[in-house]
Order: sequence, then C-alpha cells, then structure tokens
Amino acid sequence: MSGVLSAAFSVVVFLLVIGAIVLVHEMGHYLVGRLYGFAIEAFSIGFGPKLLDRPGRRNRWQLRWILVGGYVKFVGEMDNPDCSVPEGIEPASVFSRKPRWQRFLVLVAGVAFNVFAAYLLFAGLAWYGVEESITRDRPALIGLVAPGSPAEQAGLRRGDRVVSVDSRRVKNWQEAEQEFFTLISKPYPVTVLREGRELSVLVTPQQVTILKQPMGSIGVFSVRPAVIGAVGEKTPAMEAGLRPGDVLLEVEGAPIEYWDQLQQALADNAGTPVHLKVRRGQGTLAVDLAPRWDAEAKRYLLGVLPQETTLVRYPFPACLGKAGALVAEQSTLAFRTFAKLLERKMPISALSGPPTLAYISGEVARTGLYNLLFLLGVISVQIGIFNLLPVPGLDGGHVFVLAVESVLRRDLPLSVKEWIMRVGFGLLIVLFAAIVVLDIAKFF
Repeated sequence: MSGVLSAAFSVVVFLLVIGAIVLVHEMGHYLVGRLYGFAIEAFSIGFGPKLLDRPGRRNRWQLRWILVGGYVKFVGEMDNPDCSVPEGIEPASVFSRKPRWQRFLVLVAGVAFNVFAAYLLFAGLAWYGVEESITRDRPALIGLVAPGSPAEQAGLRRGDRVVSVDSRRVKNWQEAEQEFFTLISKPYPVTVLREGRELSVLVTPQQVTILKQPMGSIGVFSVRPAVIGAVGEKTPAMEAGLRPGDVLLEVEGAPIEYWDQLQQALADNAGTPVHLKVRRGQGTLAVDLAPRWDAEAKRYLLGVLPQETTLVRYPFPACLGKAGALVAEQSTLAFRTFAKLLERKMPISALSGPPTLAYISGEVARTGLYNLLFLLGVISVQIGIFNLLPVPGLDGGHVFVLAVESVLRRDLPLSVKEWIMRVGFGLLIVLFAAIVVLDIAKFF
C-alpha cells in the first residue's frame, strides 16, 4: 500500500472511530435531555462551518466540517434562570431553569454512554474470545536484562521477581510492563525479590518509540516461551519464511527454551547473520537470516514478536464480569496517566492527538476487525474519562461550575460563567494545538 493510500486509509478509519465515539457521547446528552424535557436547539457532529443543517421536529440536526468532536446545544445552557426565554420555548424546559440534579445527569450522560458502550463492546468481545497475556497468572519474573540497559546499570538480574514499580505493587508481568512503558521522564524505584529478600534499586528509564508514541524502557524482558507470535512485513523473518506459531529450538546451535535467549543471541551477534532451528507442526527446519538495525527500537531485529497472548473465551454471564474488569482497567490507566503527566513522569508528547490516533487506528485496523473494535472500546473509555476532568470547556468543567453553584445555593453571574468558559476553552485550544504540533513532529 503506497504512502498516500496508507495515510488516507488511516484517516478514514480514524474518522469512523472518532465519529462513532462522538455520536454515542452526544447521544447520551441528547437522550437524557429529552427524557427530562430539556429544550434542545441543535445536535451537531463536528465543529466549524456547517456542512449540513436540517430542521427536525424538536431540534436542528447539523454536520460540520471539522469532524473531531461535536455537541448538543441546549436552550439557555449558559443563561441564568432570570434571563428571557426565546419565543415558542416553554420556560420550564430551558436548561438554566431545570433542577440542578437534572442538569448534572445531562452533563454526565455523555461520559456514561461512552463507558457503557465500551462495556457492551468488551462484553461481546469477551464472549467471542479476548486475547490475554500468557503471563497473567505468573509472577513478574525477569527473563533477560539487556546489556548496558538502565536495568543492568541499576543492578537488576535475570531471575529477579518484580514486586513493585514506582511504589505500585504489581501481581504479574503485564502490570509491571504497563508501569515500565508509562514511566518515561524521571528515575523511579523498582523493588524485586531476590533469594527470598526484597531489594529496591533506582532506575533511570530511557525513551523508546512504539507506534510513534514515546514510551519508557529499562531493558528488562519477561520469561516467555520461544514461540513466534507475529512476523512483520518486509522483514528478515518474513523473507526467511518464518511464520506465527513456529517454535524456536536452537540459535547458533545452542538450544533455547525462552524468548529472552533469542534476544540475548541477537545482542551478542551485533547484526551478524544467525542460524535458527525451528519446529513447525511435526517437522523441523533450519533458516539463516541477517538481523537489521531498527532506528526506532535502537537495536538489531529479525522482525518477529513472541507469542504473548492466548485467546480466552468468557461464556455468558462471565463475559459481563470480564467487561467490567476491562472498563475498570482502562479507567484506572487513564487516571494514572493524568497523574504521571502532572508529576512530570511522562512528557506531554505521550498524549495522542489526531495524527497519532489516525496512525494507530490505521495500523490496528490492518491487523483485523477484532483489534479495531477493542481499540474503539479503549478510546471510548479514555475519552470519556478525559471529558470528566474539571476543566472549563469539558463536561467535567460544567459539572464543577454546577457543584460550586450548588454549594453557594445560587447561580453564578452569567458574565462569570462566560469568562470561565472562554478562558477554559482557550486553554483547551492551546493544549490541543501543542499536542497536534508534537504529534506531527513524530512523523519527521
């Protein structure tokens, strides 16, 4: 696929993903507003100049040029109760004249719909079968420490069991790796269990790039079976005929059982060709291939990934519990990410704007519909959580103003609310612009 066609495909997929999330979010506001009799002026998908504007029985339906976003405009949303009512509108249906608890429900309905939609999506995927880490039931045991890595410099060793990362207890490698990836900018403590005793060391992460996203790495790998899970296109492994499911038996004549032994052999060979013996089905075959230097990963690679997941099916009603666990996991991850940004443990470039989200959406879509639907659920939860932040211009900002008014037992002056929203919206525009600029820079 050419570069232009690939980019166009990614943009189309991204617009479909974001469009679905925005539609669900705004429909939450709209339906709850309708339920409680709020007067609605317009339902719009997108921002900017109008592309389509059609009158409906109760409101106008609009489509605008900038499809990243949308809104439901309620009559009197920014007014005070004593403001004049537009002609033909029932005074009791004006947003500012509704009870605060009803306004609260309308404001949080968008987030609730996003999270509930993700829950239903995760439930369906769990029923069909969800890919889960093969290390989910195993302790976070270090299988390989890369030579010269931050982990080696800190004194970590093969066989150490990771107990906590940055003071957060971890139960398995998946949780430990999640912390390693999201801790980028500052040194942090890692506690391991070695020979029955706990030992804490301070590691300084190095930044790596995966799918155009900056991530943290300390150079440790888990104990994983030597089974190929994926083969990249136009890589030495694909050219040599390796396939997913192949079991690595030998590297340079030395038997191997774990994936880290392959990683170590590649590091030792420093780019020279390697001889592999693999088992495929009932037979074995030998292949010779030369690793290639990967500028993003900053090491020699064959173009293979280990089998890290296995398909687990959750029949009804177990799929409902699994869906709840996935929503809780993604929500917790979103909150921890915001905390790390505030603590400057992650750079702002770690946030994904439209360019990177479009790139990731396209790459994931190429791997299949299942992965794209899972990504849709993840983004739906995280955008919902982001909308709850108490920032003027977001749903959480409106909820915060409503909470202040509830404490004061009176509405804030209209001029104050307009000033708050203008400042908040301006800050959001600046933040959004910064994220987009940093996003674009990732591609050059």
